[in-house]
Amino acid sequence: MDRLTEAELTHYRERGYVVPSVRLLQKLMKLIERRLGTFLSSNPELSPNYIGGLLEQDVSWISIARQPQILDTVEQLIGPDFLIWEVALITKGPRVNQPTPWQQNGEFWPIRPLSGCTVWIALDGTTPDRGCLRMVPASHLTQELFVNTSGTSEELGEYRAIRDQDVADSNGEDVVLTPSQLCIQNVYTVHGWRPNPSDQPSRFVAMRFMPTTSHFDCDLAAIHAQGPNVEDLTGQQLHLMRGEDICRRNNFSVGRQSSTVTTHVGRVH
Repeated sequence: MDRLTEAELTHYRERGYVVPSVRLLQKLMKLIERRLGTFLSSNPELSPNYIGGLLEQDVSWISIARQPQILDTVEQLIGPDFLIWEVALITKGPRVNQPTPWQQNGEFWPIRPLSGCTVWIALDGTTPDRGCLRMVPASHLTQELFVNTSGTSEELGEYRAIRDQDVADSNGEDVVLTPSQLCIQNVYTVHGWRPNPSDQPSRFVAMRFMPTTSHFDCDLAAIHAQGPNVEDLTGQQLHLMRGEDICRRNNFSVGRQSSTVTTHVGRVH
């Protein structure tokens, strides 16, 4: 099994994220690149900055999500019964000189009780000079959703961010990754991205997992979708990855006939 070490588990529990020593096999990374290349060439109108709904467009992404290097680590962090509800391509584009503001993923995720993690798969090398992810350590410990505001910029488009940017910025840690490395982030952890003045993008495939002790509430998603700068999550496909649906309320038939692709130019989660 591809398991997290005790030190890595402690890092996640105390700091809200972890970069495991395990990394994805090169043949799997080549498969991901081919799949994304085919998809983007077939949909040239889409911006790669944020493309959600990959799972709804192509269910074979499940075969990538089922890799033991991913599932074994997720199970250690959120328990033996869990599902996947999102696969997205998220990019910090080249020559973007503005940092992505500090934010939390879970503000409008219709998961009750809110719980889960995001697995970031690095497709490119990321450094402080190439738009790397940043995390605010221990920002998840209170399990609090901070006050958020909406904003717009020429480089980032529309976005949401926590109000207290200065406090987060003074405590942020860079997450430097090489291709095929993973970063796993708690749903409550505040995160952002550095500017990317380089000529190369920083691309990630993000996979969202949640324990089945929680309910993905499509009715709540519909209410959230009425707000500004909020992604419509009512059609998300849910796929049980391990164990069983403990809460017995998750609907695994939603979105099976959908081919909707969600794209938000400049929006980085």
